[in-house]
Amino acid sequence: MLMAERMTMQSMPTRACMCCFVNLAGRQKLNRTPPRVGVARRVLEGQYIGLFERGRDLLQTQKRYDEAVRLFTLATEVGGGTRRRFHYLAWAYGAKGDQKKSLKALQTAR
Repeated sequence: MLMAERMTMQSMPTRACMCCFVNLAGRQKLNRTPPRVGVARRVLEGQYIGLFERGRDLLQTQKRYDEAVRLFTLATEVGGGTRRRFHYLAWAYGAKGDQKKSLKALQTAR
């Protein structure tokens, strides 16, 4: 069983915690804290993986689209903007019925 499967939505990081991770990501990109870049990168990657796996489970298995959108949005903020992240976000918006936001996420993925 994956760690993300054992975690519940109640154990998901708070918005304040996520802001801290986003701040770490910004510092990492600017190399303002070189000694801690490796640690920050591992923390951010771990958070991204957890958010992504939970979001994918919510989207594909549980059909809880609102929560999947929230997790994929956080994953794009924490992990940066790769195509894959925005494709899943677009999929979640589409499944939710929000075609405009789905299209916008796909355009961002380009």
